[in-house]
Amino acid sequence: MSDSEDIAKIRVTIMGREYTLRGDLNPEYMETLAKRVNDKIEDLRSVASGVDALQLAILAALNFADEAEQLTGGQSPTELGDIEEKTRRLISMLEKGIVGDV
Repeated sequence: MSDSEDIAKIRVTIMGREYTLRGDLNPEYMETLAKRVNDKIEDLRSVASGVDALQLAILAALNFADEAEQLTGGQSPTELGDIEEKTRRLISMLEKGIVGDV
C-alpha cells in the first residue's frame, strides 16, 4: 500500500465554511474533531456576541488548550509523550491537509 492510499480525505464544515481535510487519521475521528471544534466555536459565539471569526477561533483554541492542560496534570512521561505525539500528528494534518474551500 502506498503512502497516498493511507491518506484519508474528508469534507467538514466549520463556522459555516466547508474545508477538505487530509490526514492519516481515521476519517470518522477527523470528522469528530471538526465537529468538536465547530461546536466549541458555536458555544462561544452564543455567549460572546460581536466577536469576529478569528477571535472565536482563538477562544476555542484557548479552551481546548486549557482542557488539555487539565488532562495532562499528573500524567506519566510516557502518557505525556503519547499526547505529544498525537498533537504533532494533528498539527501535521492541519499543515498539510487543510485545503480550504473546494
